[in-house]
Amino acid sequence: MSYNASSQDLKFVQIKCPSCGYNITQLTPFKSTVECPYCHKEYLNPIIVEKSERVPDRVIPFTTTEEDFADAMLQSFIDESYLPLELFKEVTFGKVIKAFLPKYLFIGNFDASWNCHEIYYVNQKYRQRGQTRTRRIRKTRYVHGTADGNFEVSSLAYVGEEAPVELLNFSDHTLFSLEDSFDFAPELLELQDDKNILTLELNCDPSQIWYKSGNKRATREAQRTCLAQAPRSKERFRFSAKIRLEQEPIYVMQPFWFVYFFYKGQKYHFIMDGSGKYKNVKAPQDGRLVVRRFLPGTILGIIPGVIYACLHQDNFLYISICATIVFAVLYFGDVYISKQKRIEAAKKAFPNSKLFQENAH
Repeated sequence: MSYNASSQDLKFVQIKCPSCGYNITQLTPFKSTVECPYCHKEYLNPIIVEKSERVPDRVIPFTTTEEDFADAMLQSFIDESYLPLELFKEVTFGKVIKAFLPKYLFIGNFDASWNCHEIYYVNQKYRQRGQTRTRRIRKTRYVHGTADGNFEVSSLAYVGEEAPVELLNFSDHTLFSLEDSFDFAPELLELQDDKNILTLELNCDPSQIWYKSGNKRATREAQRTCLAQAPRSKERFRFSAKIRLEQEPIYVMQPFWFVYFFYKGQKYHFIMDGSGKYKNVKAPQDGRLVVRRFLPGTILGIIPGVIYACLHQDNFLYISICATIVFAVLYFGDVYISKQKRIEAAKKAFPNSKLFQENAH
């Protein structure tokens, strides 16, 4: 399969059945044969004929369905604060992609050391005009420490154009642990049950992926551990870490859902991993809602409050608090009302969604 980045939708390379001429669109490097969906004759998979492919060490199976994916997307629309209300009636969707993408899982440990200057304050008494006063003095002191720990980091092990770039970028930063996966078995890839599933072959050297991104991510894990030990108020923080891999990289297939959607001639997308834990949406924003949300609160709350407070400085704090309360009530009131409108619009546009059926019960 191949993805045309200049197109508004996905286009697939078609291979014709030698027997009946029917187009065969589903090929995967994990099956030695391909079956014609029309005459049901089997032939050698042309991907396998050209070269043998390494099978994954482990697989993370899908635990969500396409219906779950659709509901999650609809919920993301509802949660988008500045989403145009008209989108629910005018949106159109492209082909839903169900895919397994190849990733390397790197497992290891680190030893790290860190140092910084902790910021703290002391009260200092002094005399002024015959009176004793107190002031806070900012000071710093040098502190240091060591840290060690384990890490599991993953990186995408594919470079190419056979899937949307948004999906590839999202998958590269989606986390998982070894416990989420299972030893490889062909049925975990669902190739027999789902003829439209997309599987991309691993095509990167593990050492290349490690030095490109894996090592950086392991180093960030070490940095986070050091920062957790260091004082909260600090400056000139420095750390160094020695990173060690405990075993060979593990080749894991991770599941994802992806779809493009279109509104007023523009293309947007929604992505979710196969477990439903990680999601990403790029959706249109209505600038009119931004103005409507901030302008009334500013006009009716902040501006009059500031003017009145300047004229009556003895009540400055009281007036400032009142103005802030007025602004907050208007702002969050509009946020709530807008979300209720999005829920009603979503119900009218997608009345059969499981999302609303569950809420009704």
